[in-house]
Amino acid sequence: MAAPNLIARDSGGVPITVPIEFTDVVPGIGSAAVEFQIFNDDTSTPRDTAQNPVTSVTQVDDTTGDPVSSGLRAINEGWIEVRALGGGSAGSLQPATAWTPMTGQTRLRLVPLPGGEYHSMEVRYRPPGSAAETDISFFVNADADTRQQFIGLGHTEAYRDGVLTGTGESEQRYLWMQGTSGTEQ
Repeated sequence: MAAPNLIARDSGGVPITVPIEFTDVVPGIGSAAVEFQIFNDDTSTPRDTAQNPVTSVTQVDDTTGDPVSSGLRAINEGWIEVRALGGGSAGSLQPATAWTPMTGQTRLRLVPLPGGEYHSMEVRYRPPGSAAETDISFFVNADADTRQQFIGLGHTEAYRDGVLTGTGESEQRYLWMQGTSGTEQ
């Protein structure tokens, strides 16, 4: 069999090849949900099961027309939300999930997806009340076997748990741990 080939389809089973658009959304009030499917496409050849499928989103930059995963407020702050509906085709056993705010680094993990099967999903746009009233376009993406996990942008080791050697500071050698009550020990 061939490697998995995940595609996003609309609720009628047609592949989504153009961006999904939300227009006339009032900031502070979420849009109506749009149903879609993540499908392991076996139309041209039998496909292996996608063992670690994930879905993600990219926002279309209005100035360049390119899909981006960062740099625009909606994608940076997770205003696009996705959830699994808990259904799909007969071989799909995906349970329902809560709405997940999607940033460029967020992936919604799904259960394994056999060839020819699909998971039913929904997406909505939910900007905060402080957002400008603008239209938004984005793509829903799916990857078949992603095991990576992103850490947040600007990640630092703020508490520096562990043994600090005091390199360059010959007077310091200590163990630093964050206490359960939020105090240093």
